[in-house]
Amino acid sequence: MSELVLIAASGLAREVLTMVRASGQYDVVGVLDDDKEMAGITVDGA
Repeated sequence: MSELVLIAASGLAREVLTMVRASGQYDVVGVLDDDKEMAGITVDGA
């Protein structure tokens, strides 16, 4: 399984995260966002 990092933690990114996980093709290892308020926050387990 390939590792994947999502860029942005918006609502759309969370939907993409759900679809990527459902595909079983990738292991989401992190989420990057330029919003400093998001630093250190877990986004749906990633």
